Amino acid sequence: MLWGFLGLAMMVPGLLNAADPDDYLKLKETGVCRRCNLERVDLQGAQLKGVNLGGANLRNADLTLTNLESANLGGADLRGAKLDRAFMNEAILCNTIMPDGHIEYSGCLLPTLKQLLNAFEQR
Repeated sequence: MLWGFLGLAMMVPGLLNAADPDDYLKLKETGVCRRCNLERVDLQGAQLKGVNLGGANLRNADLTLTNLESANLGGADLRGAKLDRAFMNEAILCNTIMPDGHIEYSGCLLPTLKQLLNAFEQR
């Protein structure tokens, strides 16, 4: 599967720091880890195409060079995460807290209430 890099990463001591090891294994085994705690996890270069990380805590995670194509990151918290050269084509970022703290709404199927209010105020 896409987990060759993750299998190697599991052998590195201290890799998970604050992440929940059970959540990390869930992501590795199923590709679905909604509302998981993956804080400070090192996923550099991982192949995570199409994974579901909706609502996950990815604060201060290292996602450098990670393939997140078509991944669901809706509602995820990416504050402080490293996304250098991460591939995020077609990723769902609906209501996602980005590394700099702003909330991204791209990929939302329906407009959020905040988007509707902002559109109304701009008229």
